Amino acid sequence: MKINRKYRLLTILFLYLLFSPLKAQVGSFRNINSGDGLLQWQINCFFKDNDGFIWSGATRFLQRFDGHYFKTYKFPEEVNKINAISDSKDGVMYVGTSNGLYKINQNSSKIVPVFPSQITQNVLSLFVDPKNNIYVGLQNGLAVISGDKLKSVQPETSTFPFNQVLSIHMTKDGLLWLLTPGGIASYNPSTESTRTYPLLSKTGQSYLTCMTGVGSILYVGTTESGVYTFNTHNGNMQAFMSVGDNNITCMSGNAKTELYIGTAGTGIYFISIPEKKVFRSFDSSQNSNIRLTSSMTTCLLVDNLGILWAGSSENMGYDFMFLYPKAFILYKTPGFTTENLPLHGLYIGKDYKILTNRYGVYHVSETTGKMQLFESGNAKGKCLRPGDVFSFVPYNNKIILGGECGIYDFDPAGVSLKVFEPFAFLSKATIFHINKDNNGNLWVASSAGLHILNKVTNQVSSFTTLNSHLPDDVIRFIFFDRQGRTWISTNKGIGYWDNKKNDFIQGNFPAEFIQKQIVHFMMQDRKGNLLFCYNTRNAMFSDSKIKHFRQVCTEEDADFTGIGIVKVLQDKSGVFWFIGSRGTIRANEELTKFKLYSTNEGLMVPYATDGGFDNAGNLWLTTNKGLFYSSGNFKRAFAPMAITDIKINGVSEMDNMYDAIKEGKQIVLSRYDNNIEFQFALLTYDRPDLVVYECKLIGYDTGWSLLTGQNNVDYKNLSPGKYTFLVRRNMDHTCYKKVYIEIKPLLSNTAIILILILLSASGWFYYRYRKTKKPVKPLVTLQQPEEEQKYRFNKIGDEEAKAIIEKLKICMLEQKLYLNEELKMPDVAKAVGCSNQALSQIFNAFMNERYYDFVNRYRIEEFKRIIATTDHSKFTLKALAKKSGFNSYTSFFRAFKEQTGVTPNEFIQNSESVQS
Repeated sequence: MKINRKYRLLTILFLYLLFSPLKAQVGSFRNINSGDGLLQWQINCFFKDNDGFIWSGATRFLQRFDGHYFKTYKFPEEVNKINAISDSKDGVMYVGTSNGLYKINQNSSKIVPVFPSQITQNVLSLFVDPKNNIYVGLQNGLAVISGDKLKSVQPETSTFPFNQVLSIHMTKDGLLWLLTPGGIASYNPSTESTRTYPLLSKTGQSYLTCMTGVGSILYVGTTESGVYTFNTHNGNMQAFMSVGDNNITCMSGNAKTELYIGTAGTGIYFISIPEKKVFRSFDSSQNSNIRLTSSMTTCLLVDNLGILWAGSSENMGYDFMFLYPKAFILYKTPGFTTENLPLHGLYIGKDYKILTNRYGVYHVSETTGKMQLFESGNAKGKCLRPGDVFSFVPYNNKIILGGECGIYDFDPAGVSLKVFEPFAFLSKATIFHINKDNNGNLWVASSAGLHILNKVTNQVSSFTTLNSHLPDDVIRFIFFDRQGRTWISTNKGIGYWDNKKNDFIQGNFPAEFIQKQIVHFMMQDRKGNLLFCYNTRNAMFSDSKIKHFRQVCTEEDADFTGIGIVKVLQDKSGVFWFIGSRGTIRANEELTKFKLYSTNEGLMVPYATDGGFDNAGNLWLTTNKGLFYSSGNFKRAFAPMAITDIKINGVSEMDNMYDAIKEGKQIVLSRYDNNIEFQFALLTYDRPDLVVYECKLIGYDTGWSLLTGQNNVDYKNLSPGKYTFLVRRNMDHTCYKKVYIEIKPLLSNTAIILILILLSASGWFYYRYRKTKKPVKPLVTLQQPEEEQKYRFNKIGDEEAKAIIEKLKICMLEQKLYLNEELKMPDVAKAVGCSNQALSQIFNAFMNERYYDFVNRYRIEEFKRIIATTDHSKFTLKALAKKSGFNSYTSFFRAFKEQTGVTPNEFIQNSESVQS
């Protein structure tokens, strides 16, 4: 007995440690490499700009990452290392390299050297202060750029061991602290004075390598002696702690309590500052559950979203992970995991949970962490019929379950399941809902009427349209409110049950009250207000007297269209939780503010099927990918939405439009620039297939379009007019981007008026002329086709067209022009030996095919060839798309589906099945 008690205590302790809130420790690393678009794999530095993009510097390439794609900047050949990145308030990126300082204006994407004749040294670090002054850490001292002026700063004393400025940090008092291999210097921008702190003697022969600041304390890494602290108030430096092999290469920190340390060969360490100890560590060991790609860390960054970015010196790309738990965490115990388990129903007991799906009932013990499954089936010995369970209610120390499978009672004490005998006659009916009234009587809503089990007599009374005034035999929901009313929802509307007459009363509701629709869920909040959820994907919020009511979950609230509400819960603080088919929505008590929790917040799929609260107030949700519980972290940092590219007629124009988009100005296009593709990103850095967007082109679309795992949308042949493109995080009015577009007509309004005046005058003169002349038989003129009109001054004959088409096909096959990701029509025209206009005429007038469709046909054939002739399994689809010539995975996916009728994955599966 003692052994069992000890075992139970150890199990409970393990579960507490497993599920209690921890320091930064949640998630696994995701590696970014060439398959994702990374060009160079040895990363030297990271930076997160003011817009939310992540920048990484390698040898000659600077790349901006939005979670979907990279934008690449190639530096001159004399640059052999990018060391530091920073940005200013006006959006200019500054890049420190082995060959000086450069800047990038994002509205032009041009790489421009900054003071190239003065800053010729290795730039090791950068810092831009709130006043837009730029501090440049050099191989020998500090350079300060203020406006168009440059000045050099050197330490005042010649005894300072080194002048290499490895890192720059500003404290709240406005002082700059400069880290060098041999010590620290302070610089006061106001007085332009410096003070030096030679510190080599305190670290032995260990050089200083990196620095981060937490308040007034600087944490300093060394080559051999671990981590030191430096007090900026008194200049005191002392040993803090040993970490790994003590060769510290990089570090980052949060505002108060944690340090993140990268080493030269033993991985990354998470340090609790108050406890002065390592609480998590990661390396590339095969034995580690959460592995780094490489243990040799070159740079670290913890950004404002709590994401850790780690670069490597081993040409393995970079890793990143979410440090803190998202809103929801997958449920698992030492003996059972719900990962990828499709679940429909949930009941939360005191020390157990009942989970259901159409394949069975799962009993999970919180005491032992073990699971017992009662499988459904028609085989002998299996009492549970196949089908989903919709409802649970405690009754006589048992749990009554009802659904497509009939009604059963579950004994949590003996962990047994059997048919609930009083309702055995409903074995072939669908049980939509079970509820218990204040007297303990059991009410059952079914596809075969309403049934009531009297607790005292154990007798069942059944009601249908034959023996009552029920408007329909299909009963959907039963609800007992605090005013003593029994609400009955049927397939033909909602009403009351008169307990004295044992009959249905339609109810004397106001005319505006929706009573003819199916109510599939009802609840009463802590203030007594009633919420009716209809199967038409909306809801009604009413006072208890049904005198004041309003619709909620409308487009005006949060565009709930399509939410498909399954259940509504209210927590102890009054917050509502709407569980539905597009996610779980958190609403304030007044039901005026809404926020969606979906795949970005830890759920593996956007929708939930059931939910409930445990005794501790945690929210639990069942989904088709498992059971999830709330971490309490419902206030994650804001992740911005960004427009990442705009293509006009297939050509990127983002550089030209950058300023207009940022300033909210109108982008004016010509009549022929009417094919527009918008590319965007929610900068959360979740898996792209988990991100859900909504977009709408006002002036063209009638409603929002839902995009899952797709971050672009294009519009073809737009008519002249004004449009507003809106894209947002799914059902989130606080996170969106707007682009204003105007497509000008071929002629202005003034020109049209002048033409009308001229035509009117011409008509009048012609009329006068006809009055004085005999009628002349009009000549018959045929209207030239539009393409002939377009090319009437440079028309190509049929023979010439055939020759160009033949040469075009030869060039594509022999030279494989289509493998060039940036291939443009002028490039093809040059290869064929004709003008761009002539080639355009060939596509439009002779081939009846768009240029991009023509090129993509060859790219798709190349993809098919790779699948058929090589071991493609070692490549991702993105990598295969790039090998085939596509510069965008989305363009590849869309073109492949349009031209073949199947997705790339379906094509690969079909090919493999044929080969096998």
